[in-house]
Amino acid sequence: GMGEGFEPDYRRCDRLFQLNLYARAIQECEGFIEKWKEPRSNLNSQLQDNFLRSAASNALRANAETGHFTKARELVKQMIRADPERTRTRHLDVLLTVWPVDG
Repeated sequence: GMGEGFEPDYRRCDRLFQLNLYARAIQECEGFIEKWKEPRSNLNSQLQDNFLRSAASNALRANAETGHFTKARELVKQMIRADPERTRTRHLDVLLTVWPVDG
């Protein structure tokens, strides 16, 4: 069905991040977000939201770990725009002030 691959795609993103394979995690997690960000009637929307948020969190942390702070900042700003309340409670905006600038 249309939801085919949703969980395996997410698990790949998450496993690579857990293994500190950041370059590959960035590819998989950003790919996951790109592929699954649209609402789909056959996916549980709560699960979809949770996985997308987690993939975004992995992607931004992996970008920061590999020194891609510009990209990481962009991802944080996207998350803040998408969900100001949640990001405030998780203090994501603090990252923007503590991360160095690339270069």
